[in-house]
Amino acid sequence: MTDTKQENQTPQASLLGPILLSALTPAILGKKLRNLLLRLEEPTIPCEQTIKQNHLSATEQYKYRIAILATSQEELISHVREALCQIRLQPQKQISKQSGIYYNAGASTSPVAFVFPGQGSQYLGMTEMLSRTWQPALAAWKQAAKLRFTGEKKSINEIVFPDSHGSKQTPEKHLKQLTDTQWAQPAIGTASLAYLNLLQCLGIQADAVGGHSYGELTALYAAKAIDSDTLLKLARRRGELMRDAANIPGAMTAVRSPAKKVEEILLAHHVKVRLANDNAPNQVVLSGTVDTIEQAEAVLESQGLRVQRLPVATAFHSSVVESAEKPFLDTLTREDICTPNIPVYANTTGLPYPDGPRSIRKTLSSQITNTVRFVEQINNMHQAGIRTFVEVGPGTVLSGLIRRILKGKEHTCISLNSKKTSDVTAFIHAIGRMWTLGIPMNIQNLWAEQFSVEAPRTELTVHRTEPSFAKVA
Repeated sequence: MTDTKQENQTPQASLLGPILLSALTPAILGKKLRNLLLRLEEPTIPCEQTIKQNHLSATEQYKYRIAILATSQEELISHVREALCQIRLQPQKQISKQSGIYYNAGASTSPVAFVFPGQGSQYLGMTEMLSRTWQPALAAWKQAAKLRFTGEKKSINEIVFPDSHGSKQTPEKHLKQLTDTQWAQPAIGTASLAYLNLLQCLGIQADAVGGHSYGELTALYAAKAIDSDTLLKLARRRGELMRDAANIPGAMTAVRSPAKKVEEILLAHHVKVRLANDNAPNQVVLSGTVDTIEQAEAVLESQGLRVQRLPVATAFHSSVVESAEKPFLDTLTREDICTPNIPVYANTTGLPYPDGPRSIRKTLSSQITNTVRFVEQINNMHQAGIRTFVEVGPGTVLSGLIRRILKGKEHTCISLNSKKTSDVTAFIHAIGRMWTLGIPMNIQNLWAEQFSVEAPRTELTVHRTEPSFAKVA
């Protein structure tokens, strides 16, 4: 992963919407938008009432669809006017504006893939507002709070939400602790689980799944190859083994160049390093001993290529960490693993996992020392018919990589999370966008009372002495 910047959650602004409208033709949709505009501009009709009435009719799912979100009534009116103008001028042109306008001229039924991030996407407080708002997200952290790891007094929740436990340590120390592999991996897994719970609540299903490095483990859970308890236990064990492997000296460096060109140069100069990550058409990561990485950097720079040493503990995805592979396989052997119910694309081959527990265990354990062939994986998923990729977890790294991999090809990337806004706002924007694409869902569950957290503003209050979200047993 390349995005290792950590940030606290941006405070949430009030959000109006989503307003969801659909029609058989652009003309009919335009008429619905004009009626909506009249209601929003009528001072005697509360804006909240108009939105609530819209939600009651959101079960209509015709070909032309629009979702509109805003942070104020004035902005909502402005968005409706802008949408009216654009649909009148270019009724067949898709609109996707992060400000809160999503329009699709013809709902699609193409297959959908969920993709799961790996280490580097974690940040303090991830999914905090999400779990204050919806019970399915909160349930993931309740489950994580029950887990205790050998030799540890803290739970995952205390690491991710230190303020909720009145911690006196500095943010830098909190972040360093979360970045440690034995905590980062189960924490990212729990955050992805929170999002998966919400997607399942809305009835949104994937036709295939994949992940980047650690994220492949979460993908196996999403395909029902393992249960949620096993996911978090394996995430912790994998993180511990990676931590222990970091005692062996090693290094990794990123190169701005296609994988084939890098491999040809290194082969010609007899430099033996591992291609650890093939992340994008012009971005690879090399892994090896400190001496061989230094040699590789010198050779590549002499050929005019740009390299950047990565701040990692050792040479992951190479033979340097082979001491972690067999112990992880032994751990996998003790866990129940089933054949996935949908294709799970593997990093090591770029192809769907083979059937059978033994083959699955071998493929997953060998990933620790082998290349993450993410470019090949995404291209194969696209070739299999996947056109919509939904990033399920913290951050937006995978969406960025996928856009680069599939540049010039028909595809849509949707991130459920964004560090630029609150996780609730980002999630609702993503759901609105998915609805316009025609992805089947029970949209009414988004505002159903039975899935809401009671008193969301107190459930996770920072520095409380009473039980908080992060302390739920």
